[in-house]
Amino acid sequence: MTRLIDADKIVFYTPRMSDGDGLFVTWMKEILSNVPTVDAVPVKHGHWIVEWETDDTRMLRCSECRMVFNVGKGRDGNYCPNCGCRMVDNETD
Repeated sequence: MTRLIDADKIVFYTPRMSDGDGLFVTWMKEILSNVPTVDAVPVKHGHWIVEWETDDTRMLRCSECRMVFNVGKGRDGNYCPNCGCRMVDNETD
């Protein structure tokens, strides 16, 4: 599993962890400067808005792209199929 961290912030805070002669800090900064980077895309967050529902279906609108989807009863989805927005704090819950 890949875990993204901000190496620049770690380098900023490492002087506080000095071991007296600074060898640990120098070593840590060298290691972090050579670690390969990853291309990360910010995750958009949104929520489902219930447009209307019946006994067997309901219409949900994405709060970000505003597209409406006809889904089965009791189904929401964690992501919008149109814009890929991650759905959190669903209004439908």
